[in-house]
Amino acid sequence: MDDTYNVLLFLHVLLVVVWVGGAMMLQMLYGRVRRAGEPGRVAAYLSDVEFIGQRVFAPASALVLVLGFALVAKGDWDLGEFWILFALAGFAYSFLTGFFYTGPESGRLAEQIGEQGSDDDPEIRRRIGRLLLVARVELLIFVAIIYVMVDKPFLV
Repeated sequence: MDDTYNVLLFLHVLLVVVWVGGAMMLQMLYGRVRRAGEPGRVAAYLSDVEFIGQRVFAPASALVLVLGFALVAKGDWDLGEFWILFALAGFAYSFLTGFFYTGPESGRLAEQIGEQGSDDDPEIRRRIGRLLLVARVELLIFVAIIYVMVDKPFLV
């Protein structure tokens, strides 16, 4: 592979680290925020999740996709390879859940907690739990994608 391919690959991997590493960090951070027992902190965390999703994860993931297509073209890969299709399916899941659920729901919850002054409402707790579950499923998908991208099973 030539230097251009290596630069594209480096940028692709770097942006995956930003996206997936950031998502893992947000999961870990929530535990600390929750244990602090300060509703204002939970609301601020959720607001930050919405902000980071829109301004960090969305652009990083879009660039991961663009760079991935550039790598396929430059590396003479076939778009029908299992590892590429698997990654595209995972990307679609992440994009759709982030755009239509995770981002908006984080913002709605932050606003509701701010208005109520507490996150003790069972409905709010249920919604936060569902949000975290969706985010954890997404992380498991990310881990599976990373494995498949590195190992390239079924590559003949």
